[in-house]
Amino acid sequence: MSARDELAERIMLAMLPQVYDYEEGRSDTQEARFRNVARDAYMMADAMEYVRQEEQEAEVPEVTAPTLPAATPVGPEDDVGALELPARVANQLRSYGVTTVAQLIERSAVDLLKLPNLGSRSLRVIESKLRHRGMSLAARYEPGRF
Repeated sequence: MSARDELAERIMLAMLPQVYDYEEGRSDTQEARFRNVARDAYMMADAMEYVRQEEQEAEVPEVTAPTLPAATPVGPEDDVGALELPARVANQLRSYGVTTVAQLIERSAVDLLKLPNLGSRSLRVIESKLRHRGMSLAARYEPGRF
């Protein structure tokens, strides 16, 4: 027996008490109703199977979180340009004597914010690029840096 037949049989069994009078036996009218119930049960089974197939086809594949491309390795002796900072930010750092990554990570956020034309957006970009490579700015403020 196919899955369709089993489903139709279950539907018919649920609908039969409405059609068949067990005490009087079957009459011609009940026979006609029984055939209608069987037809309706198979139509319902087909519709349910169609919906099930549509749901399977429409299933969305599992979405995975996007991954950032692997960062190019950057060492402390590398130029600040190796961090792939925007040109304006990298040029601003170089103009104030911060040319290597080592010089950059020795500075704190407060030190960098003291530089003219280097604001909070530029600082966020710098911190993001450093974090992406497992580095960070100095945590404490040391007077006399600039």
